[in-house]
Amino acid sequence: MFGRVADLFGRRRLFLVGLAVLGLSSLAGGLATSPEMLIAARVFQGLATAAVTPAGLSLLTTSFPEGPLRQKALGLNGALMSAGFTTGAILGGVLTDLLSWRWAFFINVPVALAVLFIAPTVIKESSTRSSRSRRIRWFRSAC
Repeated sequence: MFGRVADLFGRRRLFLVGLAVLGLSSLAGGLATSPEMLIAARVFQGLATAAVTPAGLSLLTTSFPEGPLRQKALGLNGALMSAGFTTGAILGGVLTDLLSWRWAFFINVPVALAVLFIAPTVIKESSTRSSRSRRIRWFRSAC
């Protein structure tokens, strides 16, 4: 769904908005004073990640021409994502053990801010304006 939203409204725009929501929800999770607030923050983190991931991958594929350069970029992206998941799990455990569980949330805030600051200067917009319909199909017909 978010891949289609990115196609309709702009990949860079969705990437940056999703990243801002991710940073804010991480901050809210770290500052949570109740289980309800923590759960809400996690829901928004999940939605933001669901928006940022396809938008980022789409930006990557449209930024490089087909061929070896795009293949290298996608390979590097896969390697970095794998390393990020592994490092995130380990770093989250270390932060929780040494400081507090809240720091597993707070660590995302400066990263999101850095990307929000840098991304607009290095990523150009790449939406598809020639879409036949600006509607989002929530369910696809099996026929």
